[in-house]
Amino acid sequence: MENKRKSFKLKINIKNLEKFIDVIKDLTKIKDEFVLKINSDTTLIYCFDGQGDQINSIKSFIFKTTELFINEEIIVPFVFFKKDGKKFANTLDNYVSFEKDVNIEIFYDDINDINFCDVMTFNNSKLKLKFTSSSSYETNIKITSELLKSKFNVNLANFNFKLSKVDFEQIKKLLNLEDNDIIELQLLSGKLTLSQKDWDLDLLEGIDYQNSNYVIPKKTFKTIKIDDDFVDIYVFESYIYIKSDNCDFIIMLETIL
Repeated sequence: MENKRKSFKLKINIKNLEKFIDVIKDLTKIKDEFVLKINSDTTLIYCFDGQGDQINSIKSFIFKTTELFINEEIIVPFVFFKKDGKKFANTLDNYVSFEKDVNIEIFYDDINDINFCDVMTFNNSKLKLKFTSSSSYETNIKITSELLKSKFNVNLANFNFKLSKVDFEQIKKLLNLEDNDIIELQLLSGKLTLSQKDWDLDLLEGIDYQNSNYVIPKKTFKTIKIDDDFVDIYVFESYIYIKSDNCDFIIMLETIL
């Protein structure tokens, strides 16, 4: 007997669809792909830069599923992977002008006890769009919201600081002055400084931690998004963790001895 592909339906209002689109666009600043994982409790959307087990950065957004989607049927946990994330988000933008709720249907197959969504359709009374998943085996689908939360234990950070939107806009202008691909974060006698070869910007004084130097990849650092007045940045031995609203962002570091 032929195995029939399974499906279930969701719905999303325009306000939340715009939020969903903005999240995808933000993730594709790191890499033009994303992973979407939905179950009845949480919706996890993430992107990472790296090869195999070597991850250079990972950015994720976690929402309560019921705050983002309207579930008219029982939600089956599934994974959806898309390589051309920018095209995906820009195509979904076509729904915004209609100002109507959008129906979503998830088509999936059970492969090795994981529900892989191979086709996702969106439609309202006027427009229907169909998206096909990229190969699920080319990315790390083992990442879960629980695993990410284990990395976000801020009590284990060496130190932390607040990066203001004003300072960050200044930093981005300074980063355009040099072709250097890295930024140095230096803590010396309690003073925290961000610098490149030809400039230094003092961020904070009075940090109680040993003198340390870290190297941050410039391209990834520039993708930090600050919606409010500032974001909290926690510095660990091997990475920095940027926390803002529903977004968690890890950038791997190199320590200069």
